[in-house]
Amino acid sequence: MSTSFPSQPVDDLKLSRREICRAGVAAAFAGPLLSLCHADRPVAAQDGGTGTATPSKTDTSSPVEVKPVEPRNLLDPKEFPKGWRFFTEEKDAQLAATWQMVTDDPKQPYLRCTGKPFGYLRTIEIFADYEFGLQWRYPTDLAGNSGILLHTADEDRIWPNSIQVQLHRPQTGSVFPSGDAKSDNRIEKKDRDLPRDLNVWNECHIVCRAGRISVEINGKPLGEVTGCMPASGAIALQSEGAEVHFQKFWLKPLSKPEQPTE
Repeated sequence: MSTSFPSQPVDDLKLSRREICRAGVAAAFAGPLLSLCHADRPVAAQDGGTGTATPSKTDTSSPVEVKPVEPRNLLDPKEFPKGWRFFTEEKDAQLAATWQMVTDDPKQPYLRCTGKPFGYLRTIEIFADYEFGLQWRYPTDLAGNSGILLHTADEDRIWPNSIQVQLHRPQTGSVFPSGDAKSDNRIEKKDRDLPRDLNVWNECHIVCRAGRISVEINGKPLGEVTGCMPASGAIALQSEGAEVHFQKFWLKPLSKPEQPTE
């Protein structure tokens, strides 16, 4: 491969060493000029060379720390009934007559529901895509009746549009639409051994995401209900004839599932 050169000698060009490099003259004088062009810095060793490589600059900035979402306390015993409201069709009924925060043991306060009148205690805030958990127990009635109403929406009535998690023996853990709500399927349970004895706390863990609801009672997965409509709403607790206690409410928001790309 031939290379064209200027007609005058290199000395007459009156160019600086760096300009010689930039002009491309180094192509013809690669050996001698390479050391001139890089005289102000070491040459990296290659193929067994003895030069000293200049360390490359590295990004020393700290990575952005993504903190996990922590569960939040959905019911603060010190501020109850803040964030909640009671609905019943009985006129002049007062929230405090049905729902009371019991703080005899400051280390383990709980919410007491007398069961009368029929109605429900619901969050003012609306939720979608979340994990939710609580504990409940019946103090005196083995056939106690109550439930958790998820995605409670539209007008308040007995009973509202919602997806119910049944806490009534022996159907504890059944999941089904209530009011005008809809779902693709139901969970139907008839396990008398699933709920624990009187005055023993039961645990409920629920995951709601994109119209899907999965339920776990006392560590036992019970299944999943899909196609839930509505897919968001308030969370409510039923007052349905029996005294029932609740405690340790928590909720953890979930990120929305990624949509598939076309």
